[in-house]
Amino acid sequence: MGLVSCQDDVIHDPMSSHARFGIQILDAAGDTTRATVRSEASAVGIPAVTQSTHFGHTEFVLPEGAYTFFLIGIGYVTETSATPDREDAFVFSLSAGDKVEHEIQLAGLLVDLVDASTGEAIPWDPDFVERVDLLPNTVWANHTVRDDDGRLRFPNLPAFDSLRVGVEPSEEPFLTTWFPDALVAEDAEPLSTEPGVVKPVTVRVHRGGYLRLEWETPLPYKYLLASSFTVDSPIEIRNSSFGNVLQVGPLPVGIPVQPSVQVSWKDHEEDFSGGISSWRLPTFVPSADSTQTRRIKLHGLHIAAQTANLLEVSMRAESSFDGDDLISYHRGGADAWLLFPSVGPREVRLSGSPSDSRISSWWPGVADESQSEPLVLQLDETRDLQFPLLRGAYLRGLVLDSSGQRLPQSVTEHLELEIPGESERDRNFQVEANGVFSVDDLPAGSYTLAAIPAEGSAFEMTWWGDTTEPTQAQVLEVEFGDKRHDLEIRLQRK
Repeated sequence: MGLVSCQDDVIHDPMSSHARFGIQILDAAGDTTRATVRSEASAVGIPAVTQSTHFGHTEFVLPEGAYTFFLIGIGYVTETSATPDREDAFVFSLSAGDKVEHEIQLAGLLVDLVDASTGEAIPWDPDFVERVDLLPNTVWANHTVRDDDGRLRFPNLPAFDSLRVGVEPSEEPFLTTWFPDALVAEDAEPLSTEPGVVKPVTVRVHRGGYLRLEWETPLPYKYLLASSFTVDSPIEIRNSSFGNVLQVGPLPVGIPVQPSVQVSWKDHEEDFSGGISSWRLPTFVPSADSTQTRRIKLHGLHIAAQTANLLEVSMRAESSFDGDDLISYHRGGADAWLLFPSVGPREVRLSGSPSDSRISSWWPGVADESQSEPLVLQLDETRDLQFPLLRGAYLRGLVLDSSGQRLPQSVTEHLELEIPGESERDRNFQVEANGVFSVDDLPAGSYTLAAIPAEGSAFEMTWWGDTTEPTQAQVLEVEFGDKRHDLEIRLQRK
């Protein structure tokens, strides 16, 4: 992009020790600009100087030198890539006493708006346009003049080789549209602007249609419902609402879209207790100035979790619909709802765990997913279930010396308990100072236990069964929910 230097007037004052460099900015029509224009002068070894125009004029008072001048902003946005090697930079050598006047003329645009649905011009309304984007608008701001006939005039622009123009209406059902009729900036047709020329362009502004979603759920009254809606193509639209109704739009007319929706529910009587479900709606085509209504029933599972000392649970139900995987989550109290859009019959795989446990249970109450059984729900069916959640075993015991006496603290404070048969997490536990050890949340299985003294100790690694040979260690069989408090390991001396 470049700017036109129309005329330079040079006067020399031999009595002055500095040079004066004035810049007069004209808009595209040749009138003195009313926009605030900022410019910068820089020279080797001299700090850069920035000035703003006042009634279209600014003046630099500078020591003599070779200077590079360029504009760094028009209006209220500052140039983000101001460098002396830009195409619109101009260079002057100034001597002490010089007085130079430099004139620059800008380019312009004249934007007409047309209703893309009817082909008719959009009547002038000062509140119709929220904003107009001129990309790259991170580089230049624009002084805009609205004509009485409803046209948008931009008389203060640089000369762009590639400019994209987007109009964002403030009134529904009109959509943001990029010249000539694109819905996203990437699809806009680039324009060029010329100094001294006001270029007319017409933007055909799209109208949109609406989608209204109405939810019907089996949730009790105490649950609060919220929902959100996302469309990523051809334009990104996001909306959310509380309650059983969600209206979204405007959406591009005549273009198939497949929205993603998310519905969440919260028990207002219990903090942090509730669920969430997400899925994609079938594709639909919005119509101009109309609202399509879809009533969506949700069904699924109402679960009473069962386990000892239950405070909070996490649950997950997985299903599929129209090729998409659907997942419904719950976190909170033992009374859980897991819901899906009503389609039947559907298979659902259910899993859950107490919040203080790493052990997952799969329906109908097994720890191995391969042994789980799917639940089959019929159309509009919501089933009540009692779901037994598994808990790991709890072990407690003592590490003693070989005679059954308590060990001194100097030994126990460096003593560890190892369960090598459990590989899902670190199974080395510090033994308490009194020799007591405890292990919880241990999955069902066969284990060996070993007490490991510190390096250099008079004792050696000893397995449950009071042996130093791993092959002779006694095997501990535990089931989910077991509680053992009678375990002893007697350390053997070296």
